[in-house]
Amino acid sequence: MSQRPEETGCACPNVSGIRNKVVLQHKKHIISYWASVFVLMGLSTVWAGNLEVPRQFKTISLALETAIAGDEVLVAPGTYHENLVLKKGVILRSIGSDEERTNFSSASRTIIQSPGVTEQIVLGADDAVLDGFTIADTESQFNPRKKRYAVYIKEAAMTISNCVITAIPYTAVGITGAASDKYNIIKNNRIYKNGGDGINCEDGARAKIEFCKIYQNEQSGVHNSKNVKTVIKHNIISQNGIDGIMNSGFAEPVIMENEIYENGLNGIGLQRMSKGRVVSNNIWGNKQAGIGIRMGAECVILNNTIWENLIGIGLMDIKAAVI
Repeated sequence: MSQRPEETGCACPNVSGIRNKVVLQHKKHIISYWASVFVLMGLSTVWAGNLEVPRQFKTISLALETAIAGDEVLVAPGTYHENLVLKKGVILRSIGSDEERTNFSSASRTIIQSPGVTEQIVLGADDAVLDGFTIADTESQFNPRKKRYAVYIKEAAMTISNCVITAIPYTAVGITGAASDKYNIIKNNRIYKNGGDGINCEDGARAKIEFCKIYQNEQSGVHNSKNVKTVIKHNIISQNGIDGIMNSGFAEPVIMENEIYENGLNGIGLQRMSKGRVVSNNIWGNKQAGIGIRMGAECVILNNTIWENLIGIGLMDIKAAVI
């Protein structure tokens, strides 16, 4: 018959006490673990969070100053009289659903209107996003001697989407310099009635321009020069004062599946050693050539529909053409 420990004189430890101590230590480890998780979750909120304007920050500029790469600055409807400097990897987006942004409802409610422009209203940054705004400047005067832009991207590659850029007395979007081999993405924007070009790319810039309506700008819809590479696809480019798309100075555009019509000179112009590929576009009603190639340019022209231009395809002092 077994005896209890006290009856044998054995000084055994309190098993129940040991068990309680172990359990308590285990609970401490659990508490410590979850405390660490909550701290990390809090830090992750700081590292990649949403910053709201004007609920948390009075101005967009203040929110951008606080933001770091991975953050999203969300802007409520209103008119903001600011000049903005975007930050690397930061998303600047108007509040609204994806549908409201793609159909420009968000842009119609969320307006950035410059209080005064020296060089640009919005200065871009590498890997930044500008999504769902109207950008306007009705105060400044056009000065042909000074380059100014609504959005200026210098030696960077970013995304501009679902924006309306209008009533700017100068060029709407300017892209200069290359960001290695990365391309700027200019997608689903309305760019119209500006005093300069709709989009100007130069000095080695890279850009993909897709699903935009670029019209009634006083100069060209898109102007590429000085070693740029662009892909221009699925756009409507019409009624611009000079050319629909002009390319010069060793530009290398790929122009595909666009509607290009009723521009003041050429639908598509290539000159000064530019080299283009023009495929499956509808080009009509332009006041000079549907496609005009001259001054040492070369081009591959395939499967386009070209009608009711003063000249269908104009060739003058070209390097080569495949039609």
